[in-house]
Amino acid sequence: MSAISLDTSWLSNLPKFQNLDSLQENMRDRLKLYFPSMYAFSIANEMGEHLGGDVDLFIGDVCQSDITHLASIFTPEVPYFDYEPYIHAKDGAYHFDVMIPILVEGQKLVFFMSFKANILSRILKDHVISEHETFLVRKDVPDLIEVTTEHVRDTLKRSYKLTPEELKTVGATALVDHSRWKVVVL
Repeated sequence: MSAISLDTSWLSNLPKFQNLDSLQENMRDRLKLYFPSMYAFSIANEMGEHLGGDVDLFIGDVCQSDITHLASIFTPEVPYFDYEPYIHAKDGAYHFDVMIPILVEGQKLVFFMSFKANILSRILKDHVISEHETFLVRKDVPDLIEVTTEHVRDTLKRSYKLTPEELKTVGATALVDHSRWKVVVL
């Protein structure tokens, strides 16, 4: 993702990129080759304002807050940042964003790609190593279920939270690096 986003041929003339749908569509096609499950991509300024990407993409309040926060902590002198994605609970469009800050012609920008959260259900199901129930929960809200092997929170057919009885049967947990999630096995 970094190599793609930092390719100067795509962003060397930002006003041209902003105004030419064909350039944005070409970049989308290129990103889809590398990330077939990508839902949307965008480039925003440090204020969270959409500069380019998918046509008619609306950046929600939570995403915009994340973008603004990431841009505010990004300094070109410090190349490392620790952005931790989490699921944005938007009705009908649960998703998570992967963001990286970029510097183009002295302007701080945030490049991000969104993925539908149900991709996490498939990954969780494909990597289950036992017959026990497995959940992806928030590190900071450990009883809040984000993903199961079958569903994302917006389509759960049960409570969004692990019950007190389930919490007593937690057999193993594993933090997911560079995220706000942990895996819980009952």
